[in-house]
Amino acid sequence: MKIFFIYALVLMFFISCDDSASSSGSCGDGVVDSGEECDGPNFDGRTCEGYGFIGGDLTCTENCQISTDSCVANGGCGDGVVQAEDNEECDGAALGGARCESKGFD
Repeated sequence: MKIFFIYALVLMFFISCDDSASSSGSCGDGVVDSGEECDGPNFDGRTCEGYGFIGGDLTCTENCQISTDSCVANGGCGDGVVQAEDNEECDGAALGGARCESKGFD
């Protein structure tokens, strides 16, 4: 009976282990662990807007820390919106209705 009890305890231990949980310091596994701000494409729900920017994309450094270098701080060139009041004719893929023909090309 003792052997059965010990066997049952050992079996319960292995069944109760969660192999999907990762430990701290496993940067690169896609799971935001303790001490990490991000992990690959996983930003744990964080966005540029959450850091006070008006848009853009967060990036994750090789040591799993968030970089806001690609976030847009305020309106203007680089925010993807043509702002005529700032004398923009285009902004990234936003061409403000311009076409080759409207610029004198075929």
